[in-house]
Amino acid sequence: MSRSTIVIGAGLAGLAAAVMAVAKGDSVTLLEATPHAGGRCRSWPLAGESLPLVDLGTHLILRGNRAVHAYLARIGAQEGFVAPGPTPGALTMIGVEMGAEGRLTVPLGPSLLLKPPKPLTRAALFAASTLMLGGTVADRLDLSGPAGRWLWGPLTRSILNTDPVEGDARLLAAVLRQGLLRGAAAACPLVARQSLSASLIEPALTYLQAKGAHIRFTTPLRDFHRGNDRLTALRVGTGEIIPITPSARVILAVPPLAAQRLLPELIVPTESRAILNAHAVLPAPPNANETPELLGLIDGTGEWFLRRGARVAITVSAADSFRGWPEAKLSAAFRADLLRLYGSAPETVTLIWEKRATFAATPAQAALRPKMRASGLLNLRLAGDWTDTGLPATIEGAIRSGIRAAESWF
Repeated sequence: MSRSTIVIGAGLAGLAAAVMAVAKGDSVTLLEATPHAGGRCRSWPLAGESLPLVDLGTHLILRGNRAVHAYLARIGAQEGFVAPGPTPGALTMIGVEMGAEGRLTVPLGPSLLLKPPKPLTRAALFAASTLMLGGTVADRLDLSGPAGRWLWGPLTRSILNTDPVEGDARLLAAVLRQGLLRGAAAACPLVARQSLSASLIEPALTYLQAKGAHIRFTTPLRDFHRGNDRLTALRVGTGEIIPITPSARVILAVPPLAAQRLLPELIVPTESRAILNAHAVLPAPPNANETPELLGLIDGTGEWFLRRGARVAITVSAADSFRGWPEAKLSAAFRADLLRLYGSAPETVTLIWEKRATFAATPAQAALRPKMRASGLLNLRLAGDWTDTGLPATIEGAIRSGIRAAESWF
């Protein structure tokens, strides 16, 4: 009897699950509530502009992200990510230190620990070994010193999307182990060559269609029908019933509160943190050799600046404290950041809020993350970066969860 897999949700976790299931020979149906795939990795043109697309938010991966690269290899998109220049494998941080303008290039990998650039010290960096003891990042690391200011604070906010005062120390340690401690190659950050859609989403849809997967957009799941310990049918859209045959499996890859609405008994993270993204086009591209494509700003409003030519994408993680700012005030603050970093700034900056971007990566909320089989239904698995992946809400975690959910039946 041929097997079938129904995947609910076409974000990264759902796409990864569908890709793995169809690669194993399953007949796959992918249901998505919205008109598009990708979730938080969507891309689109800014209002009034044509290509290139801009991403909903800036996302980095590491060369050491094994699940991501397995997924990219499967869908034929290995060339979709590149190391930002001109210093691959390093982060360039801009800030004010001791009253003077500072610029610090931080190599990622063992060399950072063996020969840290001033004002970082080996003792301050090796303190990261205590993160595995648990608690919050602030419990384990000195955030007031140079290492906290230039490295641990910015990295924690971007990796966990949570302030280090409340961020889960073990989740930060898990990401550091994937990169920093596995060698310079594994630690090298990569960004999408063109856009996240072009690198992660469109190749997956093409792969699924070529394998005969049935993809249905604008098809929200309304309810489950259950029989004892199994799902028996799905109610979607305006009331259509999709039966679930005995040989079919279901993977639920939707946001946590949507999953809990469908499975009221499910325990999920209840708190989220926002991300604020901004997009700007400089009057002219800066000198590529003098201005790295990826910059971290430790004492401005924006935190990370990814430049492609004259276009700049700005990211502020754990951005809930900015929710009350008027748009004009935010735009002015970002223009000041751009003027400082690039010597010029546009008249307009486009703001994009992700108000519930990720679960709050605190120890208390991390303890609420469900396992893949948490529903207790034999033919249902959970997937998503909010499930218990061992990682914070990252691209690697999302893809890992989808792959594992699909593989759990083989």
